[in-house]
Amino acid sequence: MDVVDAEAGVAPRPARWRRVHRQRVLALDGVAVALGVLAACALQSARGGSSPALAFLVGGLSALSWWGLTAVLRAYDPRLIGSLRELAAPLAAGAGVASGLVVAVALGVSQATALLAAVSCGTAVVASLLARAAMRVHLAQSRLRGRSMSRVLVAGPEEEALRLARDLRGSPAQGLRVVAACLTEDSHFLPSSLDQEITVAGGFTDVVAAARHFAVDVVALFPCAELDAVTLGRINRGLADAEVEVLLVPSSSPPEARSGAGTARSDPERTIEMNAGTGQVVLP
Repeated sequence: MDVVDAEAGVAPRPARWRRVHRQRVLALDGVAVALGVLAACALQSARGGSSPALAFLVGGLSALSWWGLTAVLRAYDPRLIGSLRELAAPLAAGAGVASGLVVAVALGVSQATALLAAVSCGTAVVASLLARAAMRVHLAQSRLRGRSMSRVLVAGPEEEALRLARDLRGSPAQGLRVVAACLTEDSHFLPSSLDQEITVAGGFTDVVAAARHFAVDVVALFPCAELDAVTLGRINRGLADAEVEVLLVPSSSPPEARSGAGTARSDPERTIEMNAGTGQVVLP
């Protein structure tokens, strides 16, 4: 591996597949909202209601409220693409709207009006879940072909960076690919078959610059003596305005083999867990 200057050159553009996926999910949720309004109008018509405008208004407010809550719950956050949180957000938003309807009925809203709102919201939730499930299947198939992969920057000992890169290469369904590494000072930059795919961008002091230069989606940090609370805080602050997920990765080395390692702590969205028996990468 050759050490390069992370500040040099022109940074690549962020992954196009993330923008496309987000736009598609937004469009599909918009369709789900329209279906919810149509369901409310159909119910009003089936009941012989004389005010279709009321059904349109109530159904629209309910479905749009659900859509807004879904956005608040970060369902469209690029860092959560393909995760269970992306799938759970529409359900949680639907539960929030349902709770609001219960309160509205208690405050005097008619049950007929609440029923229209519930049908509209429920239809939107079901339609959104079906669309998202189809999108997840499409994303999984794309990743098996080596496409729609999240770019990963690894920071830690060289052997850990190579191990993670090999394991991720063997598990394309995880959707992660190591493209660069920031190594500890005791690394020897040993030759590897992965050299052509991984660029060494410096050490832990270069993590923020390298993450921006290589337009990564994930920064994976291994425990080591150079990763303390101060360094972790600096990395989190440096990437706060970027759509980059910072993860702490358990080391495969025994504790005695990395004495003096930093005691940095964080509350990441998820962690990368390595199965010692199979080497399979598990993303909870």
